[in-house]
Amino acid sequence: MSQDENEAKPSPTLLEESTEIFIGIVAPTGTDTDLLCKSLSVALSKKDYECEEIRLSGLIGDVPAFDEAKLPSHPRDEYIKSRQNFGNNFRKLVSLKDAVARWAIGHLLTKYRFPSGPPKPEDFLTTPPTKSPRTAYVYRSLKTPEEVKLLRDVYRERFYLIGVYTPRDFRIDRLAKEISDEQYSIDPNEARQLAEQIADRDEYERGNEYGQNVRKTYELSDIFVDASDPRKLVFDLSRFVELMFGNPFITPSRDENGMFVAYASALRSAALGRQVGASIATADGDILSTGTNEVPKYGGGAYWEGDDTDAREFHRGTDTSDDAKVRVFAQVIDRLLKTGWLDDRAIRGGSDSITESTRSGPLRTIYEDSSIDNLIEFAREVHAEMAAIIQASKHGTSIKNSTLYATTFPCHHCTRHIIGVGIKRVVYVSPYPKSLAFDLHSDSIGLTGRIPPSGGVTFDPFVGVSANRYVEFFGGRVRKDKRGVVSHEEVEARPNLPDEQFAYLLRELAEYDQLRLRMEQHNLFDRQTKLQL
Repeated sequence: MSQDENEAKPSPTLLEESTEIFIGIVAPTGTDTDLLCKSLSVALSKKDYECEEIRLSGLIGDVPAFDEAKLPSHPRDEYIKSRQNFGNNFRKLVSLKDAVARWAIGHLLTKYRFPSGPPKPEDFLTTPPTKSPRTAYVYRSLKTPEEVKLLRDVYRERFYLIGVYTPRDFRIDRLAKEISDEQYSIDPNEARQLAEQIADRDEYERGNEYGQNVRKTYELSDIFVDASDPRKLVFDLSRFVELMFGNPFITPSRDENGMFVAYASALRSAALGRQVGASIATADGDILSTGTNEVPKYGGGAYWEGDDTDAREFHRGTDTSDDAKVRVFAQVIDRLLKTGWLDDRAIRGGSDSITESTRSGPLRTIYEDSSIDNLIEFAREVHAEMAAIIQASKHGTSIKNSTLYATTFPCHHCTRHIIGVGIKRVVYVSPYPKSLAFDLHSDSIGLTGRIPPSGGVTFDPFVGVSANRYVEFFGGRVRKDKRGVVSHEEVEARPNLPDEQFAYLLRELAEYDQLRLRMEQHNLFDRQTKLQL
């Protein structure tokens, strides 16, 4: 073929070379996501990828039924709260907890793929998308676990979720400053109070199934980064992109290895609540012991699958801890009734007993999320952190000055044991709202590197690749060719993508069509229909 013929050959279309990738960002309000997205864009540009941001909160105002007059651009607190309200109402009205993410997919389809309008599925092959295939679409910022599930269902291996950690005080200070900068007359304490309220609602909107839940969404991340250190953030994002594009010479860090072992240990648990795992390692990264939350057995350790006798919790049919807490609450109510302080008819609400009313009757709403509901005293399982400490003791292994990796922030019971055995550092992933660790032991523990004057255990959030993509990123990489020469070429590196050509594009259309149908049922494409706050 001549040089002229080469030059005349058209570049591959999206359907012929499916190299798009999709990245979700989950970050609590107050995080500097601008810096994160800019750093990510720079790292991707080195791989000849163009970055396109899709801001979910910014798209809320594009829903025709929303009254734009009620979506203020300032002050900052009203800007955030109005979009939280509208997002909640949108999700509730169409009965889809992932509605905002579906609307964002529709934005991608109409702006980047099919500017003249999405085609019908049967016409898809004759209407090829127009956007360059070497594009990374960044969905910013996701607020519910259902949004993550939707994007993973649509994009499969092409989707990566980045969880962004920033210390709470850092975020509150930043948000309070933004609020006070726009409202000069506001008192600094009032600005901080407003920032606290917004942050609390963002993390978990209690009592609203269609509300924000960044806490649960964050746990689902494929990679975790810390936005409080700009230089490290840039490094971690560059490393992530290298791993995504198959660099075979990046291996797990000590923290990544320790946390992966903790996740593997968690999978052994058959607890009726969440699975939790822990591992303990030396400063050099050598694993000393592991633990999972499981029922202990006579002779030491916990029950395993296949044991001759198996008395794990699921064999009993109910959660022993839940039953005990309900009985405690019911007992308190019963004694108040007997003193005449409460109305018996209102409490029972037709239930046969106070206990049943607490489980599923009128008392349920009072009991849920109460201090009694948060008790952790009555579980049969040994907690994962305690199990790891016990295992080390059983084998005579010293764990003084070691690091403990936990898939969940340790509870206050585990924390006192962690302090007592001389563990120096704790690394965790998921926050644990029931934990009173810092409230009870602020003299001996420090959050995010803040050590008490007299010394203490450091509790650090995990930063690195999660168990979700650990094997994919670090396993099965070819490092040399048949001659024994290093084979990884920077210019040829490309993301590890599935073989499917355009199936995910059809899934985009299908999921957006489902949203459109719900919206049409409620006349939400009619600008005369106004969705109220």
